Amino acid sequence: MIRPSSVGIWLLSCLVVTNTAMAKTTSYETAFDLKVFGFSIGQVIVSFEDRISAGKTTVDASITSPSGSVFPQGVSAFSLPVLPPWISVPVYITIKTAVGFRGPAKVGLHLEVLDYNPSLPLRLFVSDGTLGSEFKDITAYYGPGSMYTSGYRDAFSEFVIAWDGRASGDVVNTKFADINNYLTTNRNLIAPDRYQKLQVRLEEANQAYQQNNVPESLNDLEAFISSVRRAIALNEMPATFNDPLNPNPNVAGGLIMRSETTEFSLGLLK
Repeated sequence: MIRPSSVGIWLLSCLVVTNTAMAKTTSYETAFDLKVFGFSIGQVIVSFEDRISAGKTTVDASITSPSGSVFPQGVSAFSLPVLPPWISVPVYITIKTAVGFRGPAKVGLHLEVLDYNPSLPLRLFVSDGTLGSEFKDITAYYGPGSMYTSGYRDAFSEFVIAWDGRASGDVVNTKFADINNYLTTNRNLIAPDRYQKLQVRLEEANQAYQQNNVPESLNDLEAFISSVRRAIALNEMPATFNDPLNPNPNVAGGLIMRSETTEFSLGLLK
């Protein structure tokens, strides 16, 4: 598999790359024009399934990570053909919002400069945007249109398309561990009975995967997500972002984000 070259990046690395927040809005979904060096390469789509307060959202792009975030071993930023065949550069997208929302938000990238090719291990990665933080795969969908990918998010920060050269099994194991660590870390913020139910569902999903029963693992993860959504309805865990009444993380959004991307990776093994 051959990646596009990055010829010419050194000529343009000093240029500032930004995208305005002016956008077309329908309901709670907003599409932003994604521009690099003044050229449109696609759209960033931000949507909220449960918006609780209005606010401004901005999208900016650059060819280096503003936070200096790093990739796991085996993963690297993918150079997008901004001006083919001469210039291909990685595009780091910073999203900030003052919108208050409940549960997960969704971020989609529609890249008109890149043809969809399911054989390429291209994934949507996100970092917390703090200095030296690590990028994590949050891909929940990858398909045509020209290339469209999306993932769920409990908050907003820095996104990038990356080439994931890790073995599929290792990726799934990493994602299951991430769900478990996040669930355990936030245990004291979750109603005890709900925590126990979630822990059992997660253990069942992981056990099914370890036994090579991918369909059952996917079913168990769906039950896990349904349980999280039930917890949102019953106010059994923190579930909002940009909410002055909630000083805690958006735990429900974080659990759904991690579960959805694990389902995506499991689906590649079917």
